[in-house]
Amino acid sequence: MNSTGSSDARERPPLKFLQYWAMQRMNTASDSSATTDVSVEQQQQQQLPGFADFVISFKYTAPSGDSVLKKARNRSEGQRAAEEKRAAKADKVSDALSELVQRLTRAGLDVEIREALAAKRVQTVGDSRIRTPAAVYPVPARDAAARVADRSRQPTPSRLTQRRRTTPRSCYRLGTAQAECMSPSERQRIVYKLIVGPVEDGCADVNPERERWVECVFPLQDRSFNKEWIKHWSSKWLIDRHDLRSIRHHFGEEIAMYFAFLQSYFLWLAIPSAVGVLAWLFGWSFSWQFGIVIVLWSVIFTETWARRESDIATYWGVHGAEKGCLDASPAVPPRPIPYFSVGKRWLRRMLSVPVTIALALVMGAFVSIIFAVQTFLGEYYNGPFQTLLGLTPVVLFSLCLPLYTALCTHIAKLLTEYENYEYETEYTAQYTTKVFIFQFLQDHLYLFLTAWVFVPYQDTFEHLLRSVYLLITELPPWLTPFLAREIEKHSGRLAMVAIKSSSTPAVAKIQDLLTSFIVTGQIVNLMTETGLPLIMRWWSTRALKKADKEPSSTNSSTNSSTTAVADLSEKPHSSILGNTLTRASTGGFDAWADASQFIANVTSEVELPEYDTYGDYAEMASQFGRVTFFSIAWPLAPLAAFLNNWLELRTDAAKICATTKRPISRRVDTIGPWLTMLRFMCWLSSITNALLIYQFHPNCSFLPTVSNPEVMKRFGRTNLSLALVVLLFSEHMFLAIQWVITQVMASWPSAYERIVTRAHAGSKRRWLDKAPATLRDLVDMDVDLGAERWR
Repeated sequence: MNSTGSSDARERPPLKFLQYWAMQRMNTASDSSATTDVSVEQQQQQQLPGFADFVISFKYTAPSGDSVLKKARNRSEGQRAAEEKRAAKADKVSDALSELVQRLTRAGLDVEIREALAAKRVQTVGDSRIRTPAAVYPVPARDAAARVADRSRQPTPSRLTQRRRTTPRSCYRLGTAQAECMSPSERQRIVYKLIVGPVEDGCADVNPERERWVECVFPLQDRSFNKEWIKHWSSKWLIDRHDLRSIRHHFGEEIAMYFAFLQSYFLWLAIPSAVGVLAWLFGWSFSWQFGIVIVLWSVIFTETWARRESDIATYWGVHGAEKGCLDASPAVPPRPIPYFSVGKRWLRRMLSVPVTIALALVMGAFVSIIFAVQTFLGEYYNGPFQTLLGLTPVVLFSLCLPLYTALCTHIAKLLTEYENYEYETEYTAQYTTKVFIFQFLQDHLYLFLTAWVFVPYQDTFEHLLRSVYLLITELPPWLTPFLAREIEKHSGRLAMVAIKSSSTPAVAKIQDLLTSFIVTGQIVNLMTETGLPLIMRWWSTRALKKADKEPSSTNSSTNSSTTAVADLSEKPHSSILGNTLTRASTGGFDAWADASQFIANVTSEVELPEYDTYGDYAEMASQFGRVTFFSIAWPLAPLAAFLNNWLELRTDAAKICATTKRPISRRVDTIGPWLTMLRFMCWLSSITNALLIYQFHPNCSFLPTVSNPEVMKRFGRTNLSLALVVLLFSEHMFLAIQWVITQVMASWPSAYERIVTRAHAGSKRRWLDKAPATLRDLVDMDVDLGAERWR
């Protein structure tokens, strides 16, 4: 590969990933018959796969003496003591980096340490041995069988070109034929095991949760695959099994299983969407026929998906993969796991139950208070600043609830770690279940409170508000003199404030709230998941371009201390972002075009958040709950979910490609605990639909009629005894219907079950064909032994 860098760059041997890249280009050029029509520059601009697999983020900020506090501390400790302290800290970081590299090389991995692209010029601050660029440092690395990348933030200049080579362990060595037959996801899973696995198994044991300066470990994106993936899905209406197979080969079974579930859920939503449109056109709100359709649909969908995910796992060859997973949970160190009593684990789980219930009750109380304040300001308050005060509950909800949710999530993680699960799959399932309890309350408690607390008891609620108002305005002077004096000062203004009566019909309250939750929630999720990250990425790219256009300036104090940043006059090159790359803007890295492109890609991916399927599964589970719980109130809810999920398939793909790190390949055979949660919501939907039909259906023949139409309009039916009877009847009917559907589907084998049955039958038949002689010998032997015994 031709290099147009400086003479210093030509003397240094090229990077190993560049050598591999150049070799791949030569192979591609020799194998292609049409390369004569393609220019060399176009071949060099083509991104070829396989030059790096993983990046290990080693993050460290060099100590600086520029701040006021550090200067005061230096004066108190003495300049020499401060310098020695900084030097000792720098040596400690260097030793940690060296030890990390040694562990990787002992695991059979080949490591390179390289700086990342910096948005500003490289400057030397504090210790002259430490260079402080404005961005983090990625470190590419490579193995003969699996190339790995590592990254450091504060290495010394000598370590910037450090290379370690070892012979890979024979048990992990892969031949060329094996590597070619291996899919990218399988290869990635093996390399990741080498990085994070225990040392006893010949791995490097690099875990960001235990390493002080290791920030993250993630694989690199294949930008050519991502581009083709987005382009292909943007031009078709539905995805098929070939698309899922492509995702599985590239990202692994976990991501492919999620898209398979989302595609299946999207297609099944067509049934309630069509029925819901008819119900909306004919005005069948709170129709018991539509409620039965929704409940039956939810049960059939969950049971059908349970069979389909089993078929997919069998077809992919990962059936039982989670049960055989040997990856220890984060709470257990990577060493031989001692025996832990099942009874002790259940005792610990019983301890976590009251803690989880208490946290859920606190969250429920908080949501109830916010709901009460918002209802008061929206329905009853008629004083000054009505519009401004109406936004107060929304602001409080947006600020406080995420903080409390984060606290609950942290406590749920501690409780799950305390339960000490052996395998990561068990740990993830229990942790997901605990966290989703808070998510469920946050998403659905508002609607439950509106339907079964505020609407039936709004007169009591209004009377309570008036009592509180009178208590405040008629506070005795002897209770709190200052407060009484303030109230007396504003008594004329308070007297004009009236509490109006709520005139909104009960059905309209529920429908308006449900519409705002579904439509607004889908728009907000779309913007926060895809739109906002893309805007922020565009803004950061714009800042990088602006920084490169600024005239170069270096710290005058570093002119005599370093030579790495002195040469700022070398010929610039264009990066993948289109901005100018010089030796200074690349953190002292030689401005080779290919190297700059690679390092620019790695640097941009380092700053991206990690992808987790929990958020997407939780979004779909919450949507499934709203569709099954409240579709009879707004029959267009399934249609809104149907349209959203068609777009969700594309936006989730774009999110994985552009706004998050590439997910690590994991083998799964189910969607985890989410199927259990969907079944729970199916059971709960039978209760909610029955209660809503009983409460708000205007003229149902088998329900008692309300004599006063105004009472029916405002409150609905409020007989608690009859509501309890309806609840129990609907629940038992649901259990009976679910049992019938399960038995019918179990007696109807799927296609893959028939394939497995035929395979087992053929294997058994082949074994029996060889068995008669053996069986005859065994029978004769038994007879002879018996005859001998009776003699």
